[in-house]
Amino acid sequence: PAAPAAAVRSPESRVVAAGAAQTPHADDVAAPKQQLARRAPRGAAAAAHRKQRPPPSKLLMLHGWGQNSHVFRGRTKDFVKECSKVNIVPVFADGSVRLPPLPAAQPDAIDAVPVAAAAKATGRDNARAWFVYNADNHNDFSSYLDPATLPSGSYAEWETTLDVLKTLEETSGPFDGVLGFSQGAVAAHILLATQPFAQPLKYGVLMSGFRAKMLDPRAPAIAVPTVHTSSTSEKVDSSVPPEHQAELAGCFEGPIMIEHVKGHVAALAPKPVFRAFVAAVAGMATSTADPHE
Repeated sequence: PAAPAAAVRSPESRVVAAGAAQTPHADDVAAPKQQLARRAPRGAAAAAHRKQRPPPSKLLMLHGWGQNSHVFRGRTKDFVKECSKVNIVPVFADGSVRLPPLPAAQPDAIDAVPVAAAAKATGRDNARAWFVYNADNHNDFSSYLDPATLPSGSYAEWETTLDVLKTLEETSGPFDGVLGFSQGAVAAHILLATQPFAQPLKYGVLMSGFRAKMLDPRAPAIAVPTVHTSSTSEKVDSSVPPEHQAELAGCFEGPIMIEHVKGHVAALAPKPVFRAFVAAVAGMATSTADPHE
């Protein structure tokens, strides 16, 4: 059985406020500012540069509940654009669980209307998840913040997801880091805690996430650098309250916290916050890169 929930820990984290006009301090972010705007060299200089530059950092991208890789790519397009400038290659994955369409006629009954009609009526075509909270009703996510809903100590369908991600690592990896949004951040927490891949993950980016309830809350803090994003100022995240995001950050050693103003989203604003986010992620990718690879 899952261990009882621990009290929310207030992590000793570094914070970039939503209204801040500057990027994190140089001691916090390894990537220099000019790295984001550097022009690519050409000809012989380009060849020499490629020899000196470490291989790109592959970043596994995990979407939120009810999304898919195509949707998530669109919602992170600004970040994806910046990745090419900081030697990061995003690799998008699809959740292994395909969620049933939401019934259009009777929301409380899964099979109220034909699948095709429900998908068209509700826009839930190819909605995916990394695991489910109710094995008998995959659309039921009402208990997602409740640790008492895991009598078996594991999320339903998680083992299937793990097999899919291990196969993806073999074909598109190895992955240096993982970025997860909402339920994807929970999946990232599990991956960073259990390190199931052939090459251990070196850093994590957890956006609007909450602690994985299948993990022991009394476990020592995870010694992997992480960046966490949270909307706590102008528009509080109503889907995952800030105290749950703080609890997740407290599961890691020295997390970098970045606050924004958009609520439960993966697209950060205003621009200074977005730039700070990119710089922080680039800093982790740079500082954990192996120059001998």
